[in-house]
Amino acid sequence: MYEAKNLAGDLVALKCMKPNLATIKRQRFKNEVLFGQRHGHPNIVAVIDSGAASDGRITIPFYVMPHYSKTCAI
Repeated sequence: MYEAKNLAGDLVALKCMKPNLATIKRQRFKNEVLFGQRHGHPNIVAVIDSGAASDGRITIPFYVMPHYSKTCAI
């Protein structure tokens, strides 16, 4: 996970999937995103946004969640 700032300048956490992981892991990552979007509970981290970044060669899925101190590596 990484620290990032949204367009409003607020600190958020960004989780990216490694681009070379197998298809089954990509499905697991997608399920993690959907679970975080659908379930509102104090013990489940909310997914604020998700998407994929591409440089034309590789595509890297990611999602954005609230930032909590000591949870991100820079």
